Amino acid sequence: RDLNPKAVMHKLSQYRTTCAELNGYINFRTLKLMVDSSSGDRWTLSEEVLKELCLEAGDRGFDVHIDARGEAAIAGSYEALSATRSAGYKKNAFTLAHDPAADPEELSDNCLQINISESVLAADAPEFDWSCIRTAKDVSEAVDMLTINAAIQLGIDNEFGSIQKGKHADFVIFNENPLEAKTLDEFKNHKSVMTVIDGVVVYDAEEDDPAQWDFLLTEQQD
Repeated sequence: RDLNPKAVMHKLSQYRTTCAELNGYINFRTLKLMVDSSSGDRWTLSEEVLKELCLEAGDRGFDVHIDARGEAAIAGSYEALSATRSAGYKKNAFTLAHDPAADPEELSDNCLQINISESVLAADAPEFDWSCIRTAKDVSEAVDMLTINAAIQLGIDNEFGSIQKGKHADFVIFNENPLEAKTLDEFKNHKSVMTVIDGVVVYDAEEDDPAQWDFLLTEQQD
């Protein structure tokens, strides 16, 4: 609903946190908004407040993620993010997730031009259990969604998301080449045999001991 944007951002800034995992890149610095006009033309959040919230977030260094349902909400959310980007906030990560109500090709092109990450929202009760890649056309696109595209949406693609010199050595090794999977269902069934974070092996299937995990979890419950 409509609230004072400055008060909202003041409260968010009070609760800004950074966790120790992944060198501080797991953090709370995102304004998440849900805008819905699917039940009619009237919104619970006005376009003016939506735009001011985005501008306040940009000014305070926050990223913005909007879930928009309904054509009016999608159009208004795009305009708010576009206005914020035009105001000079170039380093903030902006994401617009929407239902299929909009023209996906036109919206995708517009978002690409001003560096807004765009994706399609999953249904309320999706049958597809990996909703983050449900719109992928093939396995290669699914891998990009889980790696480099995810890093771009978080605004950390300069250090994460792909295997390149100078980036963090974070990757997973599979028992088969996932890019050779014929379908997304086949891709989901691939098993990882090793996980490396920052150049350190944190999981090795050959050395994994289920009994040790059971002991540790039981000990924590006690």
